[in-house]
Amino acid sequence: MVQVFGKSQSAVARDELLDLLKEEDVASVVGTVLLQAGNLPLDDPKLAGLLAPYVKHEDWRVRFWAVQTYGRLANASPALLLETSKTDPENRVRITALMALAPVADRLGFAQFAGILNDPDRQVRNAAWNAALGANDTSANSTAILAAISVPDVSLRHSVAAGVSRLTGSLAIAVADKASQDQHASVRAEVARQLGLVQGGESRDLLLKLV
Repeated sequence: MVQVFGKSQSAVARDELLDLLKEEDVASVVGTVLLQAGNLPLDDPKLAGLLAPYVKHEDWRVRFWAVQTYGRLANASPALLLETSKTDPENRVRITALMALAPVADRLGFAQFAGILNDPDRQVRNAAWNAALGANDTSANSTAILAAISVPDVSLRHSVAAGVSRLTGSLAIAVADKASQDQHASVRAEVARQLGLVQGGESRDLLLKLV
Protein backbone atom coordinates (compact mmCIF):
# COMPACT_ATOMS: atom_id res chain seq x y z
CA MET A 1 0.00 0.00 0.00
CA VAL A 2 2.82 2.41 0.84
CA GLN A 3 4.34 1.95 -2.62
CA VAL A 4 0.96 2.56 -4.27
CA PHE A 5 0.63 5.88 -2.44
CA GLY A 6 4.13 6.79 -3.52
CA LYS A 7 3.26 6.43 -7.20
CA SER A 8 0.08 8.51 -7.09
CA GLN A 9 1.65 12.01 -7.36
CA SER A 10 -1.23 13.27 -5.23
CA ALA A 11 -1.06 15.67 -2.29
CA VAL A 12 -4.03 13.85 -0.76
CA ALA A 13 -2.17 10.55 -1.02
CA ARG A 14 0.88 12.23 0.51
CA ASP A 15 -1.11 13.35 3.54
CA GLU A 16 -2.66 9.91 3.96
CA LEU A 17 0.76 8.32 3.62
CA LEU A 18 2.30 10.58 6.23
CA ASP A 19 -0.62 9.93 8.57
CA LEU A 20 0.78 6.39 8.84
CA LEU A 21 3.72 7.85 10.76
CA LYS A 22 1.49 8.81 13.68
CA GLU A 23 1.07 5.23 14.86
CA GLU A 24 3.91 3.38 13.13
CA ASP A 25 7.07 2.58 15.09
CA VAL A 26 8.68 -0.17 12.99
CA ALA A 27 11.80 1.44 11.49
CA SER A 28 11.62 -0.38 8.15
CA VAL A 29 8.03 0.80 7.62
CA VAL A 30 8.76 4.36 8.74
CA GLY A 31 11.73 4.49 6.38
CA THR A 32 9.61 3.23 3.48
CA VAL A 33 6.95 5.85 4.19
CA LEU A 34 9.57 8.60 4.16
CA LEU A 35 11.10 7.22 0.97
CA GLN A 36 7.76 7.13 -0.85
CA ALA A 37 6.80 10.57 0.49
CA GLY A 38 9.78 11.95 -1.41
CA ASN A 39 8.05 10.96 -4.66
CA LEU A 40 4.95 13.03 -3.84
CA PRO A 41 4.28 16.80 -3.91
CA LEU A 42 6.43 18.53 -1.27
CA ASP A 43 5.01 22.04 -1.51
CA ASP A 44 3.23 22.12 1.85
CA PRO A 45 5.26 24.32 4.29
CA LYS A 46 4.05 22.20 7.22
CA LEU A 47 6.07 19.21 5.99
CA ALA A 48 9.32 20.66 7.36
CA GLY A 49 8.04 20.52 10.92
CA LEU A 50 6.62 17.04 10.38
CA LEU A 51 9.77 15.53 8.88
CA ALA A 52 12.45 17.27 10.96
CA PRO A 53 12.13 14.96 14.01
CA TYR A 54 12.82 11.92 11.83
CA VAL A 55 16.17 13.43 10.84
CA LYS A 56 17.20 12.59 14.41
CA HIS A 57 15.49 9.18 14.62
CA GLU A 58 17.38 6.42 16.46
CA ASP A 59 17.49 4.16 13.38
CA TRP A 60 19.97 5.27 10.72
CA ARG A 61 17.76 3.97 7.88
CA VAL A 62 14.94 6.27 8.98
CA ARG A 63 17.34 9.19 9.27
CA PHE A 64 18.72 8.43 5.80
CA TRP A 65 15.34 8.60 4.08
CA ALA A 66 14.17 11.48 6.27
CA VAL A 67 17.17 13.59 5.29
CA GLN A 68 16.70 12.76 1.63
CA THR A 69 13.04 13.83 1.63
CA TYR A 70 13.46 16.72 4.07
CA GLY A 71 16.31 18.13 1.97
CA ARG A 72 13.99 18.51 -1.01
CA LEU A 73 11.67 20.89 0.85
CA ALA A 74 11.81 24.55 -0.14
CA ASN A 75 11.82 25.57 3.53
CA ALA A 76 14.26 22.92 4.76
CA SER A 77 16.65 24.31 7.37
CA PRO A 78 20.25 24.52 6.12
CA ALA A 79 21.32 24.65 9.77
CA LEU A 80 19.68 21.29 10.50
CA LEU A 81 21.22 19.70 7.41
CA LEU A 82 24.63 21.07 8.35
CA GLU A 83 24.32 19.86 11.94
CA THR A 84 23.33 16.40 10.66
CA SER A 85 26.30 16.32 8.30
CA LYS A 86 28.63 17.00 11.21
CA THR A 87 27.15 14.91 14.00
CA ASP A 88 25.28 11.90 12.62
CA PRO A 89 27.09 8.65 13.50
CA GLU A 90 26.31 7.08 10.10
CA ASN A 91 28.39 8.42 7.20
CA ARG A 92 25.70 7.58 4.66
CA VAL A 93 23.35 9.96 6.44
CA ARG A 94 26.04 12.65 6.66
CA ILE A 95 26.78 12.44 2.94
CA THR A 96 23.08 12.58 2.07
CA ALA A 97 22.71 15.69 4.25
CA LEU A 98 25.61 17.38 2.47
CA MET A 99 24.17 16.52 -0.95
CA ALA A 100 20.87 18.06 0.13
CA LEU A 101 22.70 21.07 1.50
CA ALA A 102 24.71 21.85 -1.63
CA PRO A 103 21.88 23.61 -3.57
CA VAL A 104 21.05 25.88 -0.60
CA ALA A 105 24.55 26.43 0.76
CA ASP A 106 24.32 30.11 -0.21
CA ARG A 107 22.35 30.58 3.01
CA LEU A 108 25.51 29.69 4.95
CA GLY A 109 29.01 31.09 5.31
CA PHE A 110 32.10 29.12 4.32
CA ALA A 111 33.37 29.13 7.91
CA GLN A 112 30.28 27.19 9.03
CA PHE A 113 31.72 24.17 7.21
CA ALA A 114 34.85 24.31 9.38
CA GLY A 115 35.90 20.93 10.69
CA ILE A 116 33.91 18.84 8.26
CA LEU A 117 36.13 20.03 5.39
CA ASN A 118 38.89 18.00 7.07
CA ASP A 119 36.73 15.04 8.02
CA PRO A 120 38.68 11.77 8.22
CA ASP A 121 36.17 10.03 5.94
CA ARG A 122 37.05 10.77 2.33
CA GLN A 123 33.49 10.65 0.99
CA VAL A 124 32.20 12.95 3.73
CA ARG A 125 35.10 15.34 3.18
CA ASN A 126 34.56 15.47 -0.56
CA ALA A 127 30.81 16.04 -0.20
CA ALA A 128 31.52 18.79 2.34
CA TRP A 129 33.85 20.63 -0.03
CA ASN A 130 31.37 20.37 -2.88
CA ALA A 131 28.63 21.84 -0.67
CA ALA A 132 30.87 24.54 0.84
CA LEU A 133 31.68 25.96 -2.60
CA GLY A 134 28.09 27.21 -2.69
CA ALA A 135 28.54 29.30 0.47
CA ASN A 136 27.78 33.01 0.26
CA ASP A 137 31.33 34.22 0.97
CA THR A 138 33.63 31.94 -1.02
CA SER A 139 35.53 34.88 -2.53
CA ALA A 140 36.75 35.79 0.94
CA ASN A 141 38.08 32.24 1.34
CA SER A 142 39.88 31.94 -1.98
CA THR A 143 43.19 30.84 -0.46
CA ALA A 144 41.68 27.72 1.13
CA ILE A 145 39.69 26.89 -2.00
CA LEU A 146 42.64 27.27 -4.35
CA ALA A 147 44.69 25.08 -2.03
CA ALA A 148 42.01 22.38 -2.18
CA ILE A 149 42.16 22.16 -5.98
CA SER A 150 45.89 21.41 -5.66
CA VAL A 151 45.89 18.62 -3.04
CA PRO A 152 47.28 15.14 -3.89
CA ASP A 153 43.86 13.51 -3.37
CA VAL A 154 42.32 13.31 -6.84
CA SER A 155 38.84 12.62 -5.46
CA LEU A 156 38.93 15.90 -3.54
CA ARG A 157 40.18 17.81 -6.57
CA HIS A 158 37.30 16.29 -8.52
CA SER A 159 34.81 17.44 -5.86
CA VAL A 160 36.17 20.98 -5.98
CA ALA A 161 36.03 20.98 -9.79
CA ALA A 162 32.39 19.86 -9.53
CA GLY A 163 31.60 23.07 -7.66
CA VAL A 164 33.11 25.50 -10.16
CA SER A 165 29.75 26.51 -11.62
CA ARG A 166 28.66 27.77 -8.18
CA LEU A 167 31.71 29.98 -7.72
CA THR A 168 31.80 33.50 -9.12
CA GLY A 169 34.19 36.03 -10.58
CA SER A 170 37.94 35.66 -10.55
CA LEU A 171 37.84 32.79 -8.05
CA ALA A 172 35.74 30.68 -10.41
CA ILE A 173 38.18 31.34 -13.24
CA ALA A 174 41.25 30.63 -11.06
CA VAL A 175 39.84 27.30 -9.81
CA ALA A 176 38.71 26.31 -13.30
CA ASP A 177 42.12 27.19 -14.72
CA LYS A 178 43.88 24.93 -12.20
CA ALA A 179 41.40 22.12 -12.75
CA SER A 180 41.72 22.39 -16.53
CA GLN A 181 45.43 21.62 -16.17
CA ASP A 182 44.97 18.72 -13.76
CA GLN A 183 46.97 15.59 -14.51
CA HIS A 184 43.91 13.41 -13.98
CA ALA A 185 41.41 13.18 -16.85
CA SER A 186 38.39 12.88 -14.52
CA VAL A 187 39.11 16.32 -13.03
CA ARG A 188 39.57 17.91 -16.45
CA ALA A 189 36.36 16.29 -17.68
CA GLU A 190 34.42 17.51 -14.66
CA VAL A 191 35.61 21.10 -14.94
CA ALA A 192 34.73 21.03 -18.66
CA ARG A 193 31.21 19.96 -17.71
CA GLN A 194 31.00 22.75 -15.15
CA LEU A 195 32.31 25.38 -17.55
CA GLY A 196 29.53 24.44 -19.92
CA LEU A 197 27.08 25.61 -17.25
CA VAL A 198 28.73 29.02 -16.84
CA GLN A 199 28.10 31.95 -19.15
CA GLY A 200 30.99 34.21 -20.11
CA GLY A 201 33.98 34.63 -22.40
CA GLU A 202 36.58 33.56 -19.83
CA SER A 203 34.83 30.26 -19.15
CA ARG A 204 34.47 29.70 -22.90
CA ASP A 205 38.21 30.31 -23.44
CA LEU A 206 39.11 27.90 -20.66
CA LEU A 207 36.78 25.31 -22.12
CA LEU A 208 38.43 25.64 -25.53
CA LYS A 209 41.85 25.13 -23.93
CA LEU A 210 40.75 21.64 -22.98
CA VAL A 211 40.03 20.64 -26.58
